[in-house]
Amino acid sequence: NVEYIFAYNVEYIFAYNVEYIFAYNVEYIFAYNVEYIFAYNVEYIFANNVECIFAYNVEYIFAYNVECIFAYNVECIFAYNVEYIFAYNVECIFAYNVECIFA
Repeated sequence: NVEYIFAYNVEYIFAYNVEYIFAYNVEYIFAYNVEYIFAYNVEYIFANNVECIFAYNVEYIFAYNVECIFAYNVECIFAYNVEYIFAYNVECIFAYNVECIFA
């Protein structure tokens, strides 16, 4: 179990049972059982069982069983079993079983 991941100019992050991910200029994030993801300039986020995602300048977010997503300048969000989505400057949102979307 890892508490924190700090990544800068990294191609891939594979995280399992991690508390926090801070990612800047990262290509792919694959996260499972992660508490919080803070992503800036990230291509793809694949999140399963994540508490919250804070995304800025992210291409695609694929979220499954996520509590909340805060997205700014995001191309597309694919959300399944997500509690809240707060989206600004988001091109598209595909949502199933989502409690609230603020866009």
